[in-house]
Amino acid sequence: MKTNNANTISMDYNSKPFPVMTIDGLHYIKSVIVSDNPYELTLLCDTSWEGEVFEVPATVVYQGKEYTVTGIDAEKSTKLKCLRELRIPPTVRHIFPEACVGIKSLRKVNIPDHCHVYAGAFAQCGIEELILGEHVLLEDACFYGIRAKQVNIPETTKWSPF
Repeated sequence: MKTNNANTISMDYNSKPFPVMTIDGLHYIKSVIVSDNPYELTLLCDTSWEGEVFEVPATVVYQGKEYTVTGIDAEKSTKLKCLRELRIPPTVRHIFPEACVGIKSLRKVNIPDHCHVYAGAFAQCGIEELILGEHVLLEDACFYGIRAKQVNIPETTKWSPF
């Protein structure tokens, strides 16, 4: 994914740019990559994530309509330095490639049930405690370079060959 300017995101060189929506100070794009539901959004990991604990909203209201947050993706290099815990709601089904890559301060992450964690999503993070829900699909290198001390891997966890 690349940023074309402050108001659009292009997921690859062949796709059309998606408008970035700012809701309650956070940046989102429509989740058209994995869903044709017009009321699903992907939250962009960027410098608008403030504080030591960041809780991804399950739903947001934009122009009078309620949207479900079903994905997390990267807008640009975040350089987040104080984020220690990321709380992800059960509505999130996709954590896209390199969505949260390189957040060295990040220590604790929960991955909800039925979530697909793409390659490099949390690579080179400082994660020490990793909580995986049931039926999570993990791609190779999604947690490359973390230093987890505590990981719970349910029997229902699946590894993708991609």
